[in-house]
Amino acid sequence: MKKRGEITAFYIETLVMIVVMIAILLVLTQILGMAKRESVRAKRLTEAVTIAQSAAESLSAADSLEQVPEILELENAEISGGNELKVCRGTYRWNRGPEGAASAGSGASGKGTEYRLEIYRTYDGELTEDTISVYTPEGTVPVYILICRNPSDRKEAA
Repeated sequence: MKKRGEITAFYIETLVMIVVMIAILLVLTQILGMAKRESVRAKRLTEAVTIAQSAAESLSAADSLEQVPEILELENAEISGGNELKVCRGTYRWNRGPEGAASAGSGASGKGTEYRLEIYRTYDGELTEDTISVYTPEGTVPVYILICRNPSDRKEAA
C-alpha cells in the first residue's frame, strides 16, 4: 500500500513539474516575442530620427525648399504650397552599406527600407518653422517629428 502511494505522489509531482515547465516556456516565448517587436520599433525610430536630422541639415544647407529633394535624393518628390506655407513630400530610402554601415539616400542598389518624408515650411514673422515628419510607407501616424525654427531671410517667399 505504501509503495502505491509513493508512485502516485511521484506521478503527481512529475505532472506538476511538466505544467510549471510549460508555463515558463510560454512566458519566455511571449517575452522574446515582445523583445523582437520592440527591437523593430527601436530600429525604425532610430532610422527615422537620423532621416529627420539629415533633412534638417539639408534644409539648413539649401537656399530654398526646392533644393531639398535633390540633396536628400528623395524619390517621387513633390513641392506644393504658396507664400506662407510650402510642403515637400517624397520617399526616402534607408540603405545599409556592404560593411553594415548606415548610408542615406537612394544609392546604386535601390534596395532598403522606405520612409515617407514630409516637410512643412511656414513663415511666422521673422522665423521660418520647418516641421519634418517621417512615416513608414503604410503608416498614417509619423514615426518621428522634428520641428526646427530658424531666422527667416524669406528668400523663397518672395
